[in-house]
Amino acid sequence: MAPSWTPNMWGRVRLVESNVANAQARAADLASTRLVAQGALASDYLQLRIADALKRLLHATANEHAKSVRITRSQHVVGIASALDFSDPRRNYAARRCGRWRLA
Repeated sequence: MAPSWTPNMWGRVRLVESNVANAQARAADLASTRLVAQGALASDYLQLRIADALKRLLHATANEHAKSVRITRSQHVVGIASALDFSDPRRNYAARRCGRWRLA
């Protein structure tokens, strides 16, 4: 018997199909990774915006407390407010001011 040779066309087709499937899987992995990164970026951006808004709110609150202290001090000087009325806003302002410096 003489050896016979036949071309293996189906093996080559399977190899091409396998390579196509691997390329598609890698593309899907890349798309998934990109989506995860975009989601993390969006989340970080929103957290930053929230922190900025909170910082502005705390600064505005501290400024309003300072204004309250000045008004109450003026009222105390002219005799409209008592010393107790003056000490409470001053205490509130001091507490807010400490929080303000931690955020700055």
